[in-house]
Amino acid sequence: MSSLEEAVRDLRGGRCILLYDWPGREEEVDMVYYAGFMDVRRVYELRTEAGGLVCFGTAEGVTKALGLPLMVDVLASHEPLRLLNKRPSYGDASPFALWVNSVDVRTGISDRDRATTIRKLHEVVCLVEGGRVDEARRLFYEGFYAPGHDREWIVQATQAEVYRSLAIESAKAGMFSLPLTYDTYLVVINAAGIEGFKGLAHRLSGKAPAALSLYVGLGPSYAEAMRRLRPFDEAAEGLLKEIELDETAAAHLDLDGYNKLASERGFDYVKELVDATLRKAREASARHGGLAYYAGGDNVVCFVPCERLECFLDDVRVDGVKVGVGVALRPRDALALAARALDEIRLGGHSREALVLREAR
Repeated sequence: MSSLEEAVRDLRGGRCILLYDWPGREEEVDMVYYAGFMDVRRVYELRTEAGGLVCFGTAEGVTKALGLPLMVDVLASHEPLRLLNKRPSYGDASPFALWVNSVDVRTGISDRDRATTIRKLHEVVCLVEGGRVDEARRLFYEGFYAPGHDREWIVQATQAEVYRSLAIESAKAGMFSLPLTYDTYLVVINAAGIEGFKGLAHRLSGKAPAALSLYVGLGPSYAEAMRRLRPFDEAAEGLLKEIELDETAAAHLDLDGYNKLASERGFDYVKELVDATLRKAREASARHGGLAYYAGGDNVVCFVPCERLECFLDDVRVDGVKVGVGVALRPRDALALAARALDEIRLGGHSREALVLREAR
């Protein structure tokens, strides 16, 4: 029996092996246990007999399947942290990723907590190696947190990155996405088509930490479509084809002199103006079967059914707010026309006007 075969036999039998990192490199000995056998006693042994640093080692393919970057890559993308991105004296880049704890532990420090985290990580690896990658990703991102005790910023950063990817992909496909909550997003499809939405979802699935749940709603208005949401696989494509060529109207609301007001009156004042504009837009959108979305700064975007556009504009127009409207088959094209309408209002010097531009057909 070779030394490698003996090592594998001992690991599978719950015994440790000693690995020597060769001369000229670390020149240290690592004590290794198979993670599936990890318990409090073995963690205690690692901590007291092997220097105290307890690491979970796995194959590169596993980390790629989970979407885990190396810490050196994370540091390299941030200023000034990239200045810390140096190599040890033996020359190899650090192979460490994240420090994670299982959500089932108390502090993550005790031997019992460390054993729990290691066993839970082992379950994730087994799922990946068994070909159940989506299940592994869901278990990992729902069942662990990093770093240490404060994991909420990681959750929020991940959600923000997913939404950023969704916004980019939906724009490329002629759609428009908006967040309903931090982890629930709405995509306005219309004439961009159901096949385009399926492609978008496929591209996004590789960036989301867990499997995506897709729903599709059909209706004569956006509000009605949301009330009729049902699982994507159950949606009747025949019904989708009946409505996917309908035009959509996008309205872009913009405050007059936002930056000047902020400078002269303060940001508390302009925030109240923006909040009031957003409330009015939401009320009008709800009344006419549309959607309203705060797009940052002094910008509010609404999608409304074309047949309700004039009534919507009557309800939403107020002093000091410009409204650019675009009408097109695809949501993104309608929004681009709305932005152009706003530019024409500004160039024309009109401060209380709504301008509607329609896609050439």
